[in-house]
Formats: sequence, structure tokens, C-alpha cells
Amino acid sequence: MRETQYKFTFQERFAREHFCEGVWIGLSQGLWSGEIEGLQDVLFALLGARGLEVPNDVRRQINGCRDQAQFERWLRRAVFIDDAEKLIT
Repeated sequence: MRETQYKFTFQERFAREHFCEGVWIGLSQGLWSGEIEGLQDVLFALLGARGLEVPNDVRRQINGCRDQAQFERWLRRAVFIDDAEKLIT
């Protein structure tokens, strides 16, 4: 009887640790994804507020980007450019 109880306790602890790890990974990925989507939204809003048309190839590149540093460079550049094509060149 004790052996079964010990195995259950070990399995329960193992499952709990991995469940928590999975939740943490999922939460981190979700937060990161939300942050990237927020940066995309801000960039598109800035380009729109400046009256710049965003061509499909530029839009695809922005939507495909997952690099926060790249978004920061694009945001700084978006303030000064007069053509959205210049954003990614």
C-alpha cells in the first residue's frame, strides 16, 4: 500500500511541476505575442496618422516580424519617412 501511495505522490509532484512549467511557457508566449501585436498596431497607426499608404509587401514584413528591436527602429524611422517603402529599406 505504501509503495502505491509513494508512486502516486511522485507522479502528482511531477505532473504539477510540468503543468506549472507549461502554464508559465504558455503565458510568456502569450504576453510576448501580445506585445508584438501591440507594436504592430502602433506602427500601422503611426503610418496611417502620417497619411502613408502601406503596400502589401511592407505590411507582410511588419506582420511577420517578431523582433522587438526591429520594431523600435521602424517606429523611430516612421516618424521621418515620406513613403512607407522606405521603412523596410
